[in-house]
Amino acid sequence: MKVQIQNLILNFISENPGTQISAVVKSMPDVDRSSVSSALTRLTMQGKINRRTGVNNRFCYTIAAGEPVPVVAIPAPVHVPTAVPKQQIISPEEWERRFSKAEELLVKGLSRRANQAFLELLDVTSETTLREKIVSCRSRCGSRPSGDSSTVAGHFVGVGLI
Repeated sequence: MKVQIQNLILNFISENPGTQISAVVKSMPDVDRSSVSSALTRLTMQGKINRRTGVNNRFCYTIAAGEPVPVVAIPAPVHVPTAVPKQQIISPEEWERRFSKAEELLVKGLSRRANQAFLELLDVTSETTLREKIVSCRSRCGSRPSGDSSTVAGHFVGVGLI
């Protein structure tokens, strides 16, 4: 990979003599700036390119005299499509059935199961008002404090003497 980056940099500098690091980085959007900087330093130390101070004390790079430039085809950027999961579509009757089942679980005190049912229903709901309704129902599934102030997470911690 290092050699490939170096060859790409040599090609770019041969086509654009006197270029600065920012231009080299822009020409290779898939390569980190630090990798480009390291490759430029390596090429300078190997004597393949010359580095001189240019405008605003920024380094400018040129190909060293007599240095052969490898012919490398610049790869086209590869676009990887991101997978968008398809949303399952259910009928309004099925939605109502699932919603009433989740509410029944909540009334029975099975808050974890109700919460899971609401989450599954949220996954197949795209309408904003229905999603808000589900979110408000899920907020009722939260944990309820058990015991009085002398308990923490159900464990007795003592009673204050004031």
